[in-house]
Amino acid sequence: MGLGPADYDVHVFFDRTNRTVRRIVQARRIGTNNFMIVDSDGDGVPEQRSKLSDHQVEILFQDEWRQTRGPWANRQALVNSNWIAVRFENGRWRAASER
Repeated sequence: MGLGPADYDVHVFFDRTNRTVRRIVQARRIGTNNFMIVDSDGDGVPEQRSKLSDHQVEILFQDEWRQTRGPWANRQALVNSNWIAVRFENGRWRAASER
């Protein structure tokens, strides 16, 4: 599905066994920047976005897009000028210190 020649494009992936949404990937232009926005669990809320021009990855953490570093299992997010450890749990990113 898409709108316009390059402004918005979305791919929805379904589970073959129960036909539920498994993953949603959007290609979207915001201003002059092109982003790949990923909802990895198909719940309708994106978890991460990548700026295609410089491959910068951000995660949706505490209702804001935050710069990140590190692999998925050992991800860190920049919050108030500090890098904190985060983990993806129950459909959202949380501080690793949260229980």
